[in-house]
Amino acid sequence: MSNGGVIDFLVDVPDDEVMTLLQNASSQKSIFVFKLAEFPNPLQTTIESFFDKRVILDKDIAQVQFNSEQDVSIKFNVGTEVFFVKTKLKRYLNRIYFERTAKFVQLKRRKEPRFIVPKKWAQTAKLNGISCVVQDISISGIRFECLDPKILINSKEVVQIQFQIYKRAELTTEAVVHFFLSRANNTSLIGMEFKNPGENFKDKVKAIIEDIRNYQMAQKF
Repeated sequence: MSNGGVIDFLVDVPDDEVMTLLQNASSQKSIFVFKLAEFPNPLQTTIESFFDKRVILDKDIAQVQFNSEQDVSIKFNVGTEVFFVKTKLKRYLNRIYFERTAKFVQLKRRKEPRFIVPKKWAQTAKLNGISCVVQDISISGIRFECLDPKILINSKEVVQIQFQIYKRAELTTEAVVHFFLSRANNTSLIGMEFKNPGENFKDKVKAIIEDIRNYQMAQKF
């Protein structure tokens, strides 16, 4: 149950989604921030290019001297989502790089926990009229998977969504996009916050969550 505070936790990024994540970070010119033992202040850079399994960092830090045996934790954002990668920095053709096979994690931060919708449940969902699938839901927001490869949504964009889950009535509302990730399999993940939900809407979302919790409890026995 939610205590009304912000919950932070780390979730592994699946290996098959890492390259797409890095490509999104590159196209958005995301800033990569990290500390080295040799420097008192954090360093910042961006992705210059990719080569094989190497993520090559911008030439602005190419002359930095460091111990390549040290573990480095790098922080970066894609949209409003925060990610970390723990790795070792190396050199290649006078450029600094790290391997994309390193461990990537995402910082999940939200006011309420989200509940995964059971895959076997009947459901429908649309975003601006485009068919989607509900991945998970909370009192304050929802995450869709969209199967349409042509969809393109911007962070902070206000969208119209409809969804119907299990035995509950369909709900329609506006939502603010906080996360959009295009994946290699031509699907997209869209994380949204309900915009100005009324008490009646919240009560109906609570009913869906209670259905999921009851289902989860039943699976334990």
